Amino acid sequence: MADKDVKRVSWDGAVIVAGSPEATEDNVGFPTGYKEDASGKWNVIVTSVKDGDKSVPLIYAVPHFDSFLEYVTSLPKTLAEGQTGVSLETIWERYVYAEDLKRRAAQRESVAAESTVVMVNGKPLDLLKMEPVRACAAVNAAYMWASTTGKDVAKAAQVARRKMLENGIDGKEVREDEKSKMLQLSGKASAKK
Repeated sequence: MADKDVKRVSWDGAVIVAGSPEATEDNVGFPTGYKEDASGKWNVIVTSVKDGDKSVPLIYAVPHFDSFLEYVTSLPKTLAEGQTGVSLETIWERYVYAEDLKRRAAQRESVAAESTVVMVNGKPLDLLKMEPVRACAAVNAAYMWASTTGKDVAKAAQVARRKMLENGIDGKEVREDEKSKMLQLSGKASAKK
């Protein structure tokens, strides 16, 4: 990667992005990761952004910690009205934004991990909101399909199965058949809430 490309990256928001003239095969030919620029003050990050089957290179640079510290300590606390540029307040706002994105992404993962929603004909269907007999049948079918095809059981079916065994469904107790391991509704009302 040429020095001119790295120098174009700054804390003012200018970065080398996918689709830019800098994102060519010549400078993304090295493995995904980072390398140091010639000045020794920046790490150039090379990665890709995927959407379905399409992958587009993404290249940007971040300063080494010492370079960043030197830069930040030279900034004014705030900018006067009408003044443009970067201040400590701008850096703080970017930190808050990054932290917010990181926390939201982590929360989305935990919500998705406990989801009992599957897509059927392009429409979402919550397995735990189905009629109890149908819910058991749907979960059993997911497990039978997986064992027949060798594929993984859908995460939503796994979560629904666990929740149904722990708590029942619609006030009815659910148990596992000892031999087949299939879910069955028992004749008893669920004592669990």
